[in-house]
Amino acid sequence: MKRIKLSLYSLLLVGALTSMSSCKKYLDNELKNGTYDNVYWNSQQDIEAAVNGGYALYRTALQNKNAFFIWGDLPAGMYATESSYLKNVPESGDFKTSYYEDACHDWTNWYRIINQCNMIIDKTAQLPASKFKGAGILSPEDVKNSYIGEAYFLRALAYFSMVRVWGDVPVQNSPIYKAEDIKIKARSPQDSVLNLVMGDAQSASALLHFSTQDGSRADKGAALSLLSHVSAWRHKYDQTATYADSVINQGGYQLEPAATLGRLFKTGGLSSETIFALSNNDANGESNPQSSGFSIPMAQATGITFTDPNQVPLYWGAAATLSTYYKTDENPDPNKDARYKTYFKLKSGDKYTFLKYSDVVNKSTAGSPLYKDQSPVIIFRLADIILLKAEAQANLGQDGAAMTTANIVRARAGVDPFVGYSGQILKRAILAERIRELTGEGQNYFDMLRTGFYPNWLSSQDRQQKQGWLWPIAKNIFNNNPLIVQNEWWKGKY
Repeated sequence: MKRIKLSLYSLLLVGALTSMSSCKKYLDNELKNGTYDNVYWNSQQDIEAAVNGGYALYRTALQNKNAFFIWGDLPAGMYATESSYLKNVPESGDFKTSYYEDACHDWTNWYRIINQCNMIIDKTAQLPASKFKGAGILSPEDVKNSYIGEAYFLRALAYFSMVRVWGDVPVQNSPIYKAEDIKIKARSPQDSVLNLVMGDAQSASALLHFSTQDGSRADKGAALSLLSHVSAWRHKYDQTATYADSVINQGGYQLEPAATLGRLFKTGGLSSETIFALSNNDANGESNPQSSGFSIPMAQATGITFTDPNQVPLYWGAAATLSTYYKTDENPDPNKDARYKTYFKLKSGDKYTFLKYSDVVNKSTAGSPLYKDQSPVIIFRLADIILLKAEAQANLGQDGAAMTTANIVRARAGVDPFVGYSGQILKRAILAERIRELTGEGQNYFDMLRTGFYPNWLSSQDRQQKQGWLWPIAKNIFNNNPLIVQNEWWKGKY
């Protein structure tokens, strides 16, 4: 299915969405799409535009102020920064980052995604299959179901993202078309939310097919990858192994060779290893303002004009920290590891710049500074799922099989295999392998939480008892919804 530009109606729809926790007055001002309700949802083109709008909303929620990196990597401790707003995050887990409050503490953008998906599911189901055109081996009914499957996937992904960041969250699975549809809701227990996530992801898997697309839209492999992650988060590792096997054996994905490993993060096309990623291509209407592009903080320290990807960045890796992961008993020379050579470059003193997001094409015009293309942000890729399978096997007591699986990724990196590991030592080794492989992709901190190998700042019993690994909820959420209470650790602190 060819990506098309958003129609006028879809742009109004995307701009009008708001979280169910917002006040009625705000909604009265913002919910403009009701005017177009009878004319917008009448064709495949309308549904296509709405689905594209869902992906655009997800891109905004994840990349806004680099939230995916600040949530998923910075607290894990591999990176340092001199930012007065973020310096304490990797050093002590102090998340009092007021400057980034709107992006990292506010879940409003995530409920915009959810409501967009609710409307797509509702309205697409009402259209007859005759409104859709078949594509390849897909019948018109298959194409219709694929749109619904993508909406289920995005909704599941949004809830899963929120649960990992904030824990208990409100559930709003009825579409909001006008202010009168708003119902103020309290937070639901995260386990019940995860039940919904699993259900949505299973529905997505049933409705979607493995595709030959470039990974910029969800297919069956993306849904199964999400199921692999959610089941691992819940420590249901028998399910994780089953879902991961389906991705590995049926999806047609291939590991990128070590010689071209950097291709995973190049603009203009995604690798055959990519399962699902946020592309940032101008041709698809995905240009980013230079003030929000992730390449800035990762590739340079200040300013909005991209000049040299080898400048000392806002976020940088310290030599001593990197050597902890890339210099090991099996691999005493970190330069032997293809990932170390591809992902990092020494710039100044002991500061290493991070190169995964350094592929940028500038499209600046007077008064309109833009990045034409940027490196994609990978959500799921084959190496991730292979290592998740290894983690599952290790937790199921299948130590030999776990080493064999993990060694597939290690072989691609050019390092010696794991031999003779077992129990907790093996589990920790697989976690370290995930950190080496997936660093900077928004996974490492959540990997630590899932496996129980916490960063040092999270070791106190008091913090763990009060779920101090979660992020605080923005104060404006409480103003709009009196049923919401702050996360336990942050009461009186934020």
